[in-house]
Amino acid sequence: MPLEMSPGEKRELESLFSTLSISKQRFLEARLYLKSDRESAEQVEISERLVRLWKEKDPAFKTCYTTITTK
Repeated sequence: MPLEMSPGEKRELESLFSTLSISKQRFLEARLYLKSDRESAEQVEISERLVRLWKEKDPAFKTCYTTITTK
């Protein structure tokens, strides 16, 4: 599912995404195609609790997550 965004927004998102751990990147990639955090977490073999923690504690992850789930 391609995201609709300006070139500047895309560069900013790519820059943030590249700073994330591989686990966070894998989750976000899964989340692009799956309907829920639960499904995405299961797909990449992490807990939903960990995803909630990332959203609370990691501003870069939260920004990427919010961007891909609201576009």
